[in-house]
Amino acid sequence: MFYMHNALKYCGNILLFIILIISTQIPILLLKILFKNENPHLILGWVLVISSYLIIIWGVNYLIKKQTQQAVFKPLRLSDFRFSLMMFVVLILFKGLFLQFLSQLPTKQTFANDKAILSLVNHHSLLLMVLVIVILGPIAEELIFRGYFFSKFFKNHPWLQILISGLIFGLLHSPTNLIIAVIYIVMGWILGYTYYKRQNLSASLTTHILNNAPFIFMLFY
Repeated sequence: MFYMHNALKYCGNILLFIILIISTQIPILLLKILFKNENPHLILGWVLVISSYLIIIWGVNYLIKKQTQQAVFKPLRLSDFRFSLMMFVVLILFKGLFLQFLSQLPTKQTFANDKAILSLVNHHSLLLMVLVIVILGPIAEELIFRGYFFSKFFKNHPWLQILISGLIFGLLHSPTNLIIAVIYIVMGWILGYTYYKRQNLSASLTTHILNNAPFIFMLFY
């Protein structure tokens, strides 16, 4: 009976994890609907997109805090920031090597996830996209893929947590080919490792934000 109870609880955690992942697609879906063809309902769009992210962030934060009985985002110490910055440099170097390899391929390769986001941008939604890409999106993803996953699954096996959470994170970012999938997966591994080493979601969030921040320039050029 005890094992049955644990199995049902574990299945419930998996189901909730899937639901949380699906929920992160709601703001993106709203962006596609509300800002397609210069949709005039600008204020409504901003309110719905930002509200949906805030609800997701609040909900996952509540679940993690209930499980761990600790603050989810701890203050970012200088040592945390230095480690986050180092991991960001590692990520950039890794991506640079892979993108160099991509440039040698005969066909042009693209990041489907990035391309889909860029296709939504117009002069009305530019500020909102920056907010989503650099702040709200990373917060929601760190809460789900690092905070929630690490608090619920493979608690005594941190390297398994990093491996699996990074794999899921990468595969869910719409890779168009194996090489791009590897880039996203390795990004997930680096973020997971950052969280594991610092035991602070603020550290992995900092690396995530630093990684996404240069994407803003793509919105202007």
